[in-house]
Amino acid sequence: MLADSLLILLTLLAVVPAKPADVVPDFRDLTIRTQATMDSRHSQVMTWYFKGSRMRSEMQYPDAASSAAFTNIYQCDRAVRIFFNESSKTYDSVPADPTQMRGTARPTPEIRLSGGEVAVTTDSVDTGERRPAGSYQARHVKTTITVEPGPEAVSHKSTTEIAGWYLDLPGLYCQDTSAKNGWSMAWLGRLDRIVFKRLGAAARGFAIEETTRKSEDGKVFVQKIELLELSEKPLDESLFEIPAGYSLATAKAGP
Repeated sequence: MLADSLLILLTLLAVVPAKPADVVPDFRDLTIRTQATMDSRHSQVMTWYFKGSRMRSEMQYPDAASSAAFTNIYQCDRAVRIFFNESSKTYDSVPADPTQMRGTARPTPEIRLSGGEVAVTTDSVDTGERRPAGSYQARHVKTTITVEPGPEAVSHKSTTEIAGWYLDLPGLYCQDTSAKNGWSMAWLGRLDRIVFKRLGAAARGFAIEETTRKSEDGKVFVQKIELLELSEKPLDESLFEIPAGYSLATAKAGP
């Protein structure tokens, strides 16, 4: 139940551009490490490295039996994302733009909206508060997302409150995400029709601290992100290249 609710929460927050524009950022050398905790039980540690046109992300689960990290490198100058399998010492790559598909284009299947209508209202407010984070200025933004299902909808009524401190890092994930678009919610194989309304439109950015509280069906789910490290020490360029000893993953044979 917890995992399902968290998945729905992530779906709510995943407001992405219909066609993100590839950009080549120019990051200053920067390392950020955060820890996300879900309901004070499940935690993950994320580390990001930024340098010029490239970034690297590492995700680890401290409570897991294996300490292996899930690693991605974004080479925005090449418009690719490279990910690694530490156990097999292999790597693979995909376009940095998540809307692109490898190989020839495939027709998009028609999606039948068989659910009801759902009103989703987002209100984001920049409080005007600022605090230093190295040479950056973190902005304090509060966001409220309310979900109001209609009579035929299968989505659940909920309220999500998000308060956090954010950095502006243009070109994050090689994308210009300044233009937002709508999204849909799936539940038990049905898609509801979303009526999206935006009130305050303050941008959040890269979260260095954040508390998300979601109320649904009489239950409250809480996720917290806390800052563990922020450093602007120079980074070695090898962090953003394929490690020595790794080979390209062999494509699986078809049926």
